[in-house]
Amino acid sequence: MVRFLASVAALSLVAAAPVAASVVIDFDDLPADGVVPTGYMGVNWGGGFNYYDDYQPPFNAKSGATRIYGNYNLYPGGFTGQMPILLGAGSVFDGAWFSGYDFNSVTLSLYSGGVLQTSVTSGALSGTPQYLATGWTGGIDEIRITANGQGNGYWVGDDFTFDKLVGYQDGGAGAVPEPATWAMLIAGFGLVGAAARRRRAGSVPA
Repeated sequence: MVRFLASVAALSLVAAAPVAASVVIDFDDLPADGVVPTGYMGVNWGGGFNYYDDYQPPFNAKSGATRIYGNYNLYPGGFTGQMPILLGAGSVFDGAWFSGYDFNSVTLSLYSGGVLQTSVTSGALSGTPQYLATGWTGGIDEIRITANGQGNGYWVGDDFTFDKLVGYQDGGAGAVPEPATWAMLIAGFGLVGAAARRRRAGSVPA
């Protein structure tokens, strides 16, 4: 009975392991070309972003072929205001990859409760995607992208990377368990294995 309870306790550790995960949104599972669905990957894109997978340098993807850009119907080519992306409160955004014409750059501004937390601006864009890291580890609920220079029509974004994405369904495409999660899983399975070995060692052959 004691061994059985030990096994149950070990399995409980596995079940209780946190499912916090890094998430990379690469857009590659979206069909054809179109508007990024509002609730795609648990994020409120608000119809503000289009995507496409045609080869068109210098608008190159970081991975796969699909990348996003500002929806021209909402943000015309000369638009230079902020394009919002709404998240679950407490999300942690690491950064994203951008490419485009070298007379343009983009700014990422991170907000929590309507208050600006930090903003970072890329260098001049090119056909080689560059990673724009936010350097911010606090929770946010909104990202705003600003196109600088010639405006909205001269950049694309790819591989939006989150250390934590609240509202995202863990276990979906792009989820990568954190080291602490793996450690708890391994420890739990180790306890189950140890309990099983002790049980075998204590059994008496018929």
